[in-house]
Amino acid sequence: MQLVGKAVGHKVFGQGIITDCSGNIVIVSFPQGDKRFIYPDAFANFLTLKNKSAQNKINEIYNKRLGAEVARKQELQEEQERRRRLCALKITPNSQAAFNIDPNDLDEVFSSGAVSTGCYLSGNSKGEPRIPSKQMPNSACLLTGCPPNTSEKERRILGAFMVKDGVLGDLCKDRLVERLDIYKVRLSARSNRY
Repeated sequence: MQLVGKAVGHKVFGQGIITDCSGNIVIVSFPQGDKRFIYPDAFANFLTLKNKSAQNKINEIYNKRLGAEVARKQELQEEQERRRRLCALKITPNSQAAFNIDPNDLDEVFSSGAVSTGCYLSGNSKGEPRIPSKQMPNSACLLTGCPPNTSEKERRILGAFMVKDGVLGDLCKDRLVERLDIYKVRLSARSNRY
């Protein structure tokens, strides 16, 4: 918006003309001399443009900036609160998990960034999704598997990962446990010889 040459009023200095506007600084020439103000903040508290539509546009710019600043502070507060909760979070042995993965599906599990908890196979809840209620951020998850038609003695660890920060098991209604990408380990086939 072109501000140079526009008439403004100030509560103390009276009437003036904007002589320069560079970046976030506005210089106004008053009868007592030139004064510098921060743009657009000064138009919310000290300066008033004589042109009402121009003043309304500056008010919109100021309100958008103020809204963005409030949103940024809110986001920062939420991140600090999330970090505080994570630091206070107690990881218990029950919050760790082991998943049975078909060794042929391991590529898909590592590329998707999540592992499914599956459904209950028996009991009153048969067929219903397994909710990973004890999974918490930073819980460890082991990925294990057996070759087809072998006994449990042949089960091997195929990989491991840490649960993503935002995952709270009780809220995982989609049965997926998401992982932190930087904390994952996939064991080589050589270390998993059956």
